[in-house]
Amino acid sequence: MADEVSSHNREELSLCVRFVDSSCSVREEFLGFLPLLRTAGLYIAQTILRFLDEIGLDFNNLRGQAYDGAVAMSSDLHGVQAQIKQQAPNADYVHCNNHCLNLVIVHSSKIAGVRNMIDKLQAVFLFFNNSPKRHELLKNVISVDCEHAYSNRLPLLSLCKTRWTERHSSYRHFYQAFTYIVTSLEIIGLNLHKKEGYSNDLVPESVTVLLQSRAVDIVAAYNMMTEIRATYAEIRNKLDDQFAQTMQQSIRMAKAVSSEAKLPRVAGRQQHRANAPAGTPEEYYRRNLAIPFVDHICCELDSQFSRNTEIAISALQIVLEALKCCEKALYPNIHQLLRILCTIPVSSCGCERSFSVIRRLSNYMRANMGHDRLSALALIHIS
Repeated sequence: MADEVSSHNREELSLCVRFVDSSCSVREEFLGFLPLLRTAGLYIAQTILRFLDEIGLDFNNLRGQAYDGAVAMSSDLHGVQAQIKQQAPNADYVHCNNHCLNLVIVHSSKIAGVRNMIDKLQAVFLFFNNSPKRHELLKNVISVDCEHAYSNRLPLLSLCKTRWTERHSSYRHFYQAFTYIVTSLEIIGLNLHKKEGYSNDLVPESVTVLLQSRAVDIVAAYNMMTEIRATYAEIRNKLDDQFAQTMQQSIRMAKAVSSEAKLPRVAGRQQHRANAPAGTPEEYYRRNLAIPFVDHICCELDSQFSRNTEIAISALQIVLEALKCCEKALYPNIHQLLRILCTIPVSSCGCERSFSVIRRLSNYMRANMGHDRLSALALIHIS
């Protein structure tokens, strides 16, 4: 399992290995950081194979590879996985399941209405975050009604630029602080802050966390994604009733800031948002936003996770338990097959966990630290 990160204008490749130990437990261990002078697929593959040879691991025993979907890693012609398969034909490539889940949300969020909402949310965050005075004003407005509620956390969070599945925290903070945001904007707009006397569950969220665990197997990952697909299919079937409740909640939020839900301006030719005909605000947002968004998520889930067939996965349900019960001396071939199945990687999150170590070890006071020292310190830190 490998993933790349930049640190002080240097490219570092984090390399991890997944295996079954002598007690028949699945483990993922960090091997080290590899320096990358180039990011071409052939060069990265050669770097990985050279390192495995140096530490005494026979790459002919490789049975799986897990990377993200970047062309340099996943290409069937010149990607890392293709180059390594030439040396280890049995090392099947697995597109990191967390990256696949991230792509589902990325592609679904390209719908005009969702994209515009995300842009406005980030603009509001930057408006308050880029000014200490505005940021403090928002915190004081919140403290008037919710004393100590925000003492240990920020009112607003920036949207994560790379992991879209991590944006749920930003959405939740914005939703909870919505009325206070509007109040703060009104205070700024009317210059009230200058007057004296004024005192300054989402489904993918839990699955993302579970997919990042070290010992998760391909069976558990497939079951998680199956549950997500079933959940969104149920949401789609009951969307009319559920959206009516959501719309009523939105109407109450609008009333709390002296506004109302209304239809957007409708034009004959609309380029920046959907324009399906509707008679009420609820009907408009259900047809133009809710239904396309949920349908897009369902299609993307089927597209990104279609390789793991139900028949193959059902056969893997008993693998891990069977491995612990299988006597190696009596059934050596079966034992070896079960170990290989348990070794198939699910994601490259083990590599991404090592990125946080770089932040702590290679800071501005150690920017010139040698690569061997960085890798050695990272091994000590992680182990």
